[in-house]
Amino acid sequence: MYVPKEFTVSDLIEIENFITENSFGTIVAVSDNREPAATHIPFLINRIGDEFQLEGHISLANRQSEILKTVKTVLVIFQGPHAYISSSVYEHQNVPTWNYQSVHIYGTVEPMNDEELEEHLRKMVHLHEHRREKPLNHQALSSEILAQYRKEIIG
Repeated sequence: MYVPKEFTVSDLIEIENFITENSFGTIVAVSDNREPAATHIPFLINRIGDEFQLEGHISLANRQSEILKTVKTVLVIFQGPHAYISSSVYEHQNVPTWNYQSVHIYGTVEPMNDEELEEHLRKMVHLHEHRREKPLNHQALSSEILAQYRKEIIG
């Protein structure tokens, strides 16, 4: 992604906050036959020093699940607000443009083991349920339902 120097953000706290607030991202990977695949999923973010660890999961029925088992590098895109900017707002003649916020993260994929996947699912449910009037308690789900679900996804 081309980013003009005056719009580049390198502050890790600002990047982390942006991803946290805009956590529904797009993971992009290229298969061995060079065909790109993209999946839109919610992510959890962990910061470890100067690096980010993103957690997500997709259905094994998604063809990208096979690509993610063998690919080395992925791109995850997080998008924030965006808007058309009319050139009529300038005091000089110019062309219209588009203003937007986006973060691109490049990294490697590491599959989660069963315990990591269970913890990821627990954190994901808690994050999105805890403010609800009647939140779903992940531990209240039957072990049979959870076991079946875990067989159908990859983290």
